[in-house]
Amino acid sequence: MTSLRQLRKQLRGQPFYQRAKRLVRRLAGRELWLRAEIREPLRPAAGWLLCHQHVPRGARVFGLGVGNNIDFELGLIRDYAARVDTFDPTPFSNDWLEARALPAGFRHHPWAVVAADGPIHLEQRKANRPGSAPMLSVVASRAGGAGTVVVEGYRLTSIASRLGCPVPDLLRMDIEGAEYAVLDDMLASGFLPRQLLVEFHHRFPEVGLGATRRAVAGLRGAGYRVAAVSDTGREVTFLRAG
Repeated sequence: MTSLRQLRKQLRGQPFYQRAKRLVRRLAGRELWLRAEIREPLRPAAGWLLCHQHVPRGARVFGLGVGNNIDFELGLIRDYAARVDTFDPTPFSNDWLEARALPAGFRHHPWAVVAADGPIHLEQRKANRPGSAPMLSVVASRAGGAGTVVVEGYRLTSIASRLGCPVPDLLRMDIEGAEYAVLDDMLASGFLPRQLLVEFHHRFPEVGLGATRRAVAGLRGAGYRVAAVSDTGREVTFLRAG
């Protein structure tokens, strides 16, 4: 017989459950009422929603924050012959990637993506689910005694210069609260990928919903439009006109 705990776990994995939670958070003022602003064919891609018609063959892709899951990037290499560069300074992630046979077209860099070049202190956060990777965050959690590490940090423009590559066709960003400063720098420097996939972290008490509201407004001002919102409301796909 299925236990109550197993039943709850199964329910949490269902789209309707996540949508119901999103609605409750919206009604409580803890989630933005974001909806798609443009109509684009979408394809599920390892937990993200991809505007697949805007991923050219041989697309240049940046993946910011990978943990121990590169299914999204591997899918782009398989389906689009993409050239992928990933960035994650977490020691766990770097060790995990080094132990894997990665395909041609996949390169990993143990750097933090930040708004100003230079060393940066990141707070170590515990894995929030069994089997998931521990994380590093630029956002302090106010947890007393939390450990920190110092890592190399580079702006997106500096990374493109170091790698000798143009602005990518697609940029995926899941960087534990650092996305707000990076997005501001991205827009200010004119580093504008055609397609942008962002997980926002306004659920962190130290961040708050206003930060995401301002980030979305800035992206709209630069010509981006919301193409898709995940069932959780936190992963958003943006497409830039032109």
